[in-house]
Amino acid sequence: MEDYKNLIDELFLQLRRAYFTSPEINYSDFIQGEMKILNYLYLNNSPVLPGKLCDDLYMTSARMSAALKSLKTKGYIERSVSKNDKRKIPVILTESGRSYFAEKRTKVINAYSEMFMKLGKDDTKEFIRIIKRLNDLADNAESEME
Repeated sequence: MEDYKNLIDELFLQLRRAYFTSPEINYSDFIQGEMKILNYLYLNNSPVLPGKLCDDLYMTSARMSAALKSLKTKGYIERSVSKNDKRKIPVILTESGRSYFAEKRTKVINAYSEMFMKLGKDDTKEFIRIIKRLNDLADNAESEME
């Protein structure tokens, strides 16, 4: 384990640098908070119950409730009572929310496209392969702990 300490320190340093990059290329917005919810709704493209959002995005119901309230105030989402079950209030993106998210997403895609072109196709594929492998290892570790 001690052999990996310096590598882990370097990893944390590089992750911190990635986290504090310019807004145009900062992917972290898409994996936390309100943007994480908008990303999910944008890709899902259908009404989703808040409980499913909590489960799928690993967010507490209190945090989800606050985020949905904020997104509704901004006009990015709508919540309406289900016709089939009055107790359920699904969430869906508004056109304004879809447009806002699409614009942010396009900026990030363009910035990453430029970086990946400089990195090269083979290194980009290898980078993605390693991230996928790390995610798979994390998933396996999580299921072993259950």
